[in-house]
Amino acid sequence: MPKSKYDVIYNDLKMKIDTNIYEDGTYLPSENTLIKLYGCSRNTIRRAISHLIMEGYVQPHHGKGVRVIHSSSPNKKYDFTMSGIQGFTDTVTQNGHEVLTRVIVFTDIEVNENLERKTGFPVGTPIYYVQRVRYLDGTAKSVDTNLIRKDIVPGLTKADAEKSLFYYFSNSAGTEVRTIKRKITVEHTTPFDEKYLELEDYNCLAVMTSKCYNENGIQFEYTESRNRPDIFVFNSVLTNSLKPNP
Repeated sequence: MPKSKYDVIYNDLKMKIDTNIYEDGTYLPSENTLIKLYGCSRNTIRRAISHLIMEGYVQPHHGKGVRVIHSSSPNKKYDFTMSGIQGFTDTVTQNGHEVLTRVIVFTDIEVNENLERKTGFPVGTPIYYVQRVRYLDGTAKSVDTNLIRKDIVPGLTKADAEKSLFYYFSNSAGTEVRTIKRKITVEHTTPFDEKYLELEDYNCLAVMTSKCYNENGIQFEYTESRNRPDIFVFNSVLTNSLKPNP
C-alpha cells in the first residue's frame, strides 16, 4: 500500500526536524514555499503539518508561521507518543536504534471467557496467539503478547511476526490501523519476565496494553507489551490548535 502524498511530506519534515535541519525555535518555510518544494496542494501541506502539530513537533504562531518546538536528543529512549499510530519497530528505528524480534510462541486458539474479559474479543473468535521478545541494540528489553483476529488479519505466519506487525497489517492484510487505545501500568516482574528479559537490577516493568481498531471501527488486535523501564518513555501532546494558520 503506497504512502499518500501528505504522509511522505510529513515524514520528510519530521526527519528534517529530528536532524536539526529545521532547528528548535525556528520557523518552517512558508506554505507557498512548501507547496512549490513538494509539488502539491495547500490542503496536502496543511494535512502534513497538522500531524506534526498533534505530535508536538511544531506550533502555529499567528501572523508568523509554523514554529518548531521539538528539541532532539542524541540519547533518546524509544517514545510512544499518545497521538501517534506506530509500532515498536518504526518507533525505535527512526531514533537510530537497531531492533530484532524473536518469536517464542506462535499458535492458533479461540477466545475463551477469560480472554474475552481481558481483550474484548467475543468468545469463540479464532485468533493468532503470538509472544515475541524484542531486542533493542542487542539487549532483550521487552516482551510482547499479541492476540490478532484471524478473520480480519488472515495469512499471518511466524516469519511475518518476526518483522513489523503494523507493516503486515497495512501492506499484506490490507487492514488500516485507524485507532489505538493504550493503557500503561507499572507491575512487578514475573518469572516469565526473568526468563526472557535482561532485567539487570530492575524489579518492575512498564506494561502497556493496546487495542487496535480498523477503518470500520472493529477491534482486531490486543497487545500486552512488558518493557524494561530504562527504555520506556510515553509522551502525551495536548493542543487546542490542530490547524496551521493560513
